[in-house]
Amino acid sequence: CWWISRCCWRSWFSLRSYRTASVNQTMEAEEGGSVFFQCHLDHQVNVSGSPVKWSKDGSSNVVHLYIRRQDHADAQNEEFRNRTLLFHEGLSRGNVTLQLSSVRPSDAGGYRCYVRLQGASCYFTLKVGKHTEVSAELVSEFSCCWSF
Repeated sequence: CWWISRCCWRSWFSLRSYRTASVNQTMEAEEGGSVFFQCHLDHQVNVSGSPVKWSKDGSSNVVHLYIRRQDHADAQNEEFRNRTLLFHEGLSRGNVTLQLSSVRPSDAGGYRCYVRLQGASCYFTLKVGKHTEVSAELVSEFSCCWSF
């Protein structure tokens, strides 16, 4: 009976450990900038040996694929190649954050991270805005008042 309860406790804890802390978020990024899709699993479970797949809605777009402790650029959709970074050092703490750089208008849409262990996932909606330049004009407060 002791062994069964211990076994069941571990199974329950394992199931609970893989739920996500951040499930559905909307992110905003400027065209040409970078965005961080921050996905953290509860209880800081080690997922460094688990397959991690980031994909984009609307097709079978593989944004980033991590299997057997390696990134697999060959499986990645060409439009995301050389623009993503999965932070490997965070995987041992349940952090599967992905950086997408050189953001394009076509990057707007839904993104899902799926961690194979227990079916954990995070979902993000990305909105992309134009890069706006802010210009400031220096006006001297004395320029209007002095005359020679």
